Amino acid sequence: MRPKIGDILLRCSALIGLWLSFIPAHTQGSKAIKICLRDEAEFHILNEPGTEGGPFPGVYIDILKELSNELDFKYKIIRFPYVRCMKYLQAGISDAYMAISYNKDREKLYAYPPKQEQLPDPKYAVDLSGFYFYGKKDISIPWNGNLDSMKNLTIGAIKNFSIVKWLRKRGIKVDESRDYETLSRKLKLGRIQAIAGHLETGKRLDTPVTIHQPPIAPLKPYFMVFSNSFIERRPQLAQKVWEAIHQMQKNKGIENIVNRYKDKSGF
Repeated sequence: MRPKIGDILLRCSALIGLWLSFIPAHTQGSKAIKICLRDEAEFHILNEPGTEGGPFPGVYIDILKELSNELDFKYKIIRFPYVRCMKYLQAGISDAYMAISYNKDREKLYAYPPKQEQLPDPKYAVDLSGFYFYGKKDISIPWNGNLDSMKNLTIGAIKNFSIVKWLRKRGIKVDESRDYETLSRKLKLGRIQAIAGHLETGKRLDTPVTIHQPPIAPLKPYFMVFSNSFIERRPQLAQKVWEAIHQMQKNKGIENIVNRYKDKSGF
């Protein structure tokens, strides 16, 4: 039985729509900046996908709203896992990502703010963040601030996070996972003995954990980065965005945004 013409047209329309959703916004005749953000909630940085228009979408989205209003640009948020966001940014499918720390390997793939003393100037940072060890609640781990104390353990971390390479360079065994659900399961089963994560990681895990001080390494600045293709097309706008972020830090605009979430225990 031959397919009906209407069915064929419907399928073609669906395929065209899918294709359009994965090409850069500028090729669709739009000047909106396509910004990729992680698709998992992390208090207070990002709320769940679908809450972007709500009263508490997360600090990063509140910052984007302020930047858009001040600089009069349009943007479109797309939500995907971290690894896919970075692949899309590298390929120019998305235009920007908020936010990521700096290393030399990433510098070749994405556009960072102007440098000071061979590194992106921290005055352009969206925030400062670091990594901590998390262990099962009520079960001690040997972390004492010296990485040698952790060399007999296997540490879990999200795939491609900067801490993975950093720990491996220092002789620590790291088991990577694509999401926090998998990390939680591995910790429960004993396949890993601790997790290396950000300050709010404990709220994203499905098992009770304890955060262990001090931080694994000194806190690092996290930046809004752009695709190399976007920098070629609209370098002036990228620079204006970084300068506006600097002014928001200087005038405590970002601090005021963060303070809106201080009385909340989570999303």
